[in-house]
Amino acid sequence: MTRGQGFLVLALILVARALLLPAGARAQALDLDLDRPALSFGGEVGTFSELYGVSGAERRRPGATARLYLRPTASIYGLVSVRGDFLLSTEGNQLGAQARQNINQYSLSPDWGWGRATVGDFSGSYSPLTYNGIRARGASVDVERGALRLSMFGGRSRRAVDGGAVSGSYSRTVAGARLGVGEARGTSLALVMVTALDDPGSLDEPTDTLFLDPQPDTTFVEDTLSVGRDNRFAVTPQQNLVMSLVGTLALLDDRLKLEAELAGSGYTRDRRSDPIDNPELLDRIPGIAEALFTPRTSSSADYAYTLQGQISPIPALTSTVTFRNLGAGYVSLGTASLLSDRREIQSRTALRLGRVNASLDLGRQNDNLADQKAFTTTRNRIGASLSTRLTRRWTSSLRLQRATLDNEATEEERWIAYGSWLLGTRQSIAFGRASILRSTSVDYNFRSTGDENPLRDASTSWAHTASWSVVVQPSRVFSITPTAGLVHSKFGQEDWATRTNFGLGGQLALARGRWVSGLNLSRTHVHRTTALQATLTSRFQLTESDAFVFGARLNDNENLGDPGLSFRESTVSLRWTRRF
Repeated sequence: MTRGQGFLVLALILVARALLLPAGARAQALDLDLDRPALSFGGEVGTFSELYGVSGAERRRPGATARLYLRPTASIYGLVSVRGDFLLSTEGNQLGAQARQNINQYSLSPDWGWGRATVGDFSGSYSPLTYNGIRARGASVDVERGALRLSMFGGRSRRAVDGGAVSGSYSRTVAGARLGVGEARGTSLALVMVTALDDPGSLDEPTDTLFLDPQPDTTFVEDTLSVGRDNRFAVTPQQNLVMSLVGTLALLDDRLKLEAELAGSGYTRDRRSDPIDNPELLDRIPGIAEALFTPRTSSSADYAYTLQGQISPIPALTSTVTFRNLGAGYVSLGTASLLSDRREIQSRTALRLGRVNASLDLGRQNDNLADQKAFTTTRNRIGASLSTRLTRRWTSSLRLQRATLDNEATEEERWIAYGSWLLGTRQSIAFGRASILRSTSVDYNFRSTGDENPLRDASTSWAHTASWSVVVQPSRVFSITPTAGLVHSKFGQEDWATRTNFGLGGQLALARGRWVSGLNLSRTHVHRTTALQATLTSRFQLTESDAFVFGARLNDNENLGDPGLSFRESTVSLRWTRRF
């Protein structure tokens, strides 16, 4: 008998023993509430089907799609709850689906108060620099006992897809753990480790993407730029190890909060490249990292850190300052998106005084942290907003933003000195429920962009944007919303152009709100191009548990200047949901 089988048998014996006890003794032993049902179920089940058609353009989605989902929940005396999430879709079985990741998913998630687990598909977040927003298929567990918190996960985040540089990927396994002490929302300290590993054998090896090492002796060059003669845009089997220390310090009754994260990563772009045999380098690798990560000639190592401070001296005033530094070679495959080679500082101050809300945002970002590029790009941003209720019904807001980008290049062909201004205002009036005219609002924005480099005159632009909407409700069951918009813009040396948009929306509620339908029509015209969009949504509550939603959408684009660019696409869908 294996150790796992032994634990399973022991758990079954303990459960059986508890069930054989008298009800009172069993409740006392397990701290159960006998007034609650021993076992309760709930959840929802539903289907979704869609038909799609297009003429005059390339198809953007499958012609027919069907999905079935089930989200059951079960509770035992309220002590243990189990949630399920199952989704089956035809999108994983259609032509070309082998070039995409699978959309089907399933999971079971038990929760027992001081801990929770998931088996199947899951996603989570340990910290912004390590594990954040990646969905994997495997298992995860989170345990919290007093001041101690432990989390672990492991599974496959990508399947092998032979789709080329656009959608191709090797089969990838990710795993991680987080050990923390302290309060969940207060002072705490946590150690995080995440590893990702691609399987080189999950795809056939292309002959033109193999990493070619220019140094036969497999020595190491401390350079974050690409070394070797490999194809940068090729799909390669990768490896990644990230370790991070995350801390939070809360002082003065949470009026002052400090957060910090320090992370280091080892990243191999191609696991097929040769291992490094430089003893001097290998001695610098910590023991735990050496056991989980093999340095190769396509490897890089770097660090990143984040510092954030937030202070609220009074309830009406909050100020936050954030500083981030991500090295040029820092990579974390456990995050959905993370841009490296950047240093930035951001601050935001918000003030709330009665009917007035004001905020000020500042930001500065630059790259080329390792001084390896020909020039450095610096981005600056400043923005301010003010909103207030001038009267009981009238709300007014104003915002101003300035953004610049300068790469300090000495060659005029590469020099960028871009800048933009944005000024906007919104005025809205609510007339109350007793009025047929419920509300109206007007928005206006002015944007100006330009570049000091004379070679980039085409990037100069001016745009005035205005829109208006009103909500009219002549009865309790019917409302109508007309809208209008105007964009008056100019780009470079071109003439001013005007784009108009008119829309009309309506909503009808019948059968005491059990049947609600909405129709939205919009027409946009610019130059010799006209776009007409129509959207219909109808929801019918058949019973207290069953609901049907019907949807239809038409998009008709007509280009009189070039009829070959005209197209029409339509979508019809039906959704059924049952709660139990």
